[in-house]
Amino acid sequence: MKKLFKGVAIVALCLVLVVVGLILNNRICYAMYDKADVDLEVLTDAELETAASIFAYLSDHGGAIFDGFGELTELLLYNRTYEFLLTDGVYEQGWETLGADGRTGKTVYRRLSEDPKAFAVKIGDRWAGSFCTQAYYPVSLLEQVPVFVPPQLFLLDDIAYRSVVVHEMAHALQGNRDNSRLEQVEGLHNVNSRYDGDRDFNAFMKKEGKLLEEAMSLTDHNELVSKAGEFLASRDSRRTDCGMTAQEISDEKEYEWLEGSGRYAEYIAADGSRTTSSRGLDQNIAQKAAAQGVDRYYALGMAQIVLIRNLDIPDWQPKLFYQQYAPEDVLREYLRK
Repeated sequence: MKKLFKGVAIVALCLVLVVVGLILNNRICYAMYDKADVDLEVLTDAELETAASIFAYLSDHGGAIFDGFGELTELLLYNRTYEFLLTDGVYEQGWETLGADGRTGKTVYRRLSEDPKAFAVKIGDRWAGSFCTQAYYPVSLLEQVPVFVPPQLFLLDDIAYRSVVVHEMAHALQGNRDNSRLEQVEGLHNVNSRYDGDRDFNAFMKKEGKLLEEAMSLTDHNELVSKAGEFLASRDSRRTDCGMTAQEISDEKEYEWLEGSGRYAEYIAADGSRTTSSRGLDQNIAQKAAAQGVDRYYALGMAQIVLIRNLDIPDWQPKLFYQQYAPEDVLREYLRK
């Protein structure tokens, strides 16, 4: 009995030490990043250099991700107090002009930050990708994550930061090409959350993710076609066996279009990153698909677009961006021919 109590005491002590260590780690990180001034009234030279590098990346490589992606002219960056719009356009109402910036070739505008978000923001008749400044990112992270979670898991190197901004700019591309669709899909939340605890649903999801994961390693066209067929058949079985409604199916498809496109752009733009999460965007799709919550649709949507690209399906981009196809619709149409 004494040995049992001693063992329990040792385990309890170890747990206490782990918790204390995690809290100390969180506080040390907070002290490190809290020194950054994230309420500045202007973008710093470093932030403008980063914005310039993002525009340069899209100019050079955006067209290889999505047609016309390199032609986006707006980007919204925010710190804790202000939003900064970098644009070729002219905006007056609600914005204060800070002047032209030679590094980005854009005019910079400023307004007080009321409800900033990492997504896309409609400004006038255009959408702009929106994300926090690189200096504010770790501070905002520490303001959100629990003290028991190591913030290092979510920190981004320069390439990873760029890729996340590119993700949000992909949403702006979606909105500029189909405004009403993005406005409608933007309102989707907790898609199919009633199935989160459904073991059959999650097992099907894992299988779908596994099939897409296997497809990402294939190069033979016939094998890709076969794997796409298996994926769609499994998806149909899940929807029938789980009794999904037409609205639930539609929401699922639209959310995969929304976030799958963003994650696909992020995946391409993350090439060369040393950040673990960014290097693993194309890995463990099955595990991600089985996880509860809407994040599963990021991975599933991205993997479907990779499959579409690898199948070299004609005109897939106009279908996704102008004709209200979801990724799976493109696959189904192609397999029917």
